[in-house]
Amino acid sequence: MSDADLINADLIRIAQAVPVGLASGILSGAFGVGGGIISVPLTRHLLGIAPHVAVGSTLAVILPTACVGIYNYKKQGKLVVPLALSSGGTATIGSVIGSAGTKFLNGEQLMLILCGLMLLVGIDFASGLSSRVRKSADEKPREFDSSPRSIAIACSTGLFIGALAGMVGVGGGFILVPLYCYAFGLPVKTAFGTSLLVVAMVAMPGTVVHYMEGHVDVELVGSLLLGSLPGAWIGSRVALRANERYLKIAFGAVLIVMALVFAYRELTDGV
Repeated sequence: MSDADLINADLIRIAQAVPVGLASGILSGAFGVGGGIISVPLTRHLLGIAPHVAVGSTLAVILPTACVGIYNYKKQGKLVVPLALSSGGTATIGSVIGSAGTKFLNGEQLMLILCGLMLLVGIDFASGLSSRVRKSADEKPREFDSSPRSIAIACSTGLFIGALAGMVGVGGGFILVPLYCYAFGLPVKTAFGTSLLVVAMVAMPGTVVHYMEGHVDVELVGSLLLGSLPGAWIGSRVALRANERYLKIAFGAVLIVMALVFAYRELTDGV
């Protein structure tokens, strides 16, 4: 292959990766998630990236992308730092455990786990359950009280979320957001912002482990960031101004469709 062909191939790859990063960034900022539920399967199937590399590279993108959203939520006072630190501390430990555990799972298992998570979250969002939680939280707002019980719940939740993030390359925010609403009565926008801070904390150790295992494609990470950084800014600004109920329903419908499509592809690959 000539130098010109190599350059063209690189440009095509960048052109494909930027929209993937943009989509994951918008979802990250809008819904307090890492964006991996979109970027992992898309990099896997659209760009043809190996499963473990797709997971590791996506995790590396999550940290800077989440920071952009955190900035906007912090400005609007939609961030509970003590809660994020309580669950984020154990989440980082879980992330290392989960990342190291990927060597015991094959690529198909990783993708099927991810598809299952996408389906569950999609059903929850599309059903309107999250909007009812938001309404309850808004009518009876209460702060994270830092009691031993609250800290214990936050820490155990963080450990589970971290392990999950390390295994499948997602920030775990799509589980943290409803848990924060249920367990601590946070309004949903505050849950978004607080979740993003945990997502950023989880991404750091997980990225290091994946990099050491050779699962991070630096060029791919750079290409994804070209889209994810402005995407996170747009998503967080829209979420802070918009009616989240309709956004969640649409997001849930997209997740359900994507979960079914990617699961079908994974199960029928090579058949």
